[in-house]
Amino acid sequence: AFDIFSVGDTVSAKDGGNFAGNVAMAGTLAVTGVSTLGANLNVTGNVVSNDGSNNARFQFDNDNQILIQNDTAMSFYVNASASLKIDSTGAVTMPLQPAFSVNKNGTNQDNMAQGAEVTITFSTERFDNNADFGSNTFTAPVTGKYFLSVSLMLAQIDTAASFYYLTIATSNKNYRAILDPLFTADLDYITMTITVLADMDASDTAFIQFYQGGGTAQTDIDGNTEYSYFSGHLVC
Repeated sequence: AFDIFSVGDTVSAKDGGNFAGNVAMAGTLAVTGVSTLGANLNVTGNVVSNDGSNNARFQFDNDNQILIQNDTAMSFYVNASASLKIDSTGAVTMPLQPAFSVNKNGTNQDNMAQGAEVTITFSTERFDNNADFGSNTFTAPVTGKYFLSVSLMLAQIDTAASFYYLTIATSNKNYRAILDPLFTADLDYITMTITVLADMDASDTAFIQFYQGGGTAQTDIDGNTEYSYFSGHLVC
């Protein structure tokens, strides 16, 4: 075993090597294969790594590593999943970043009750990157700021109602839009929307509620996927 191994030229380990102490490099370290270092590696110069397929790997184990794929991409793997990828154009994708979009898949909620908070149902996921949406509810997997957006198309709006309001209900705060139906006659359709950047803690939830004050229970939530949907994603 060596306490310090210093060299001014190139060290090449083609079949694997083991260093029990610190390694200090003033030139280039080139590795083809696997080398195990039991202490610190200090390099002044370049580190050249090739896994035999023109890829460079820097890994803790097979499940947690940085993979540089020649000139095409750099990927960061955590717990055996590609958590972040930078491609050759500089575009960054995060496949597991919390993001969802759900809709009613054409199914209406008819004759909404008046005088009560009614939860809006969403039967179909267009996407749900981290499997955080279920039972009409988004659950934040980590603490952060989340962009949330909802759009609902209302049908058969009752002018006798005092008001309608739509809510994005989160564990920390409710966000609302209100409609006063002071029209000359009942409307066939109108759309209500809310967008918000909401602070959410890990395990906090977000879901959609609808309320009608007064009037007749005749208003429907139209299930058309182009007008009624709920979406969100983690911003920071």
